[in-house]
Amino acid sequence: MENVFDNHCEAALALLCSKQPLKRKEGQFLGQMAVTSEYPSEKQLKWLCDLLRKAQLPPLEL
Repeated sequence: MENVFDNHCEAALALLCSKQPLKRKEGQFLGQMAVTSEYPSEKQLKWLCDLLRKAQLPPLEL
């Protein structure tokens, strides 16, 4: 079975710790996602999934 992230906080932290270059807005977004317990909006989830795919990290599965 493929590894997946089961919550947005873990996925955001993995992206922040990856060697993937991030734009400032992406870093700010990921910092917010890493510490918030609120469920992300559909738009935020799409952006997070796009960043995971771009970094070639496992997908987010909620």
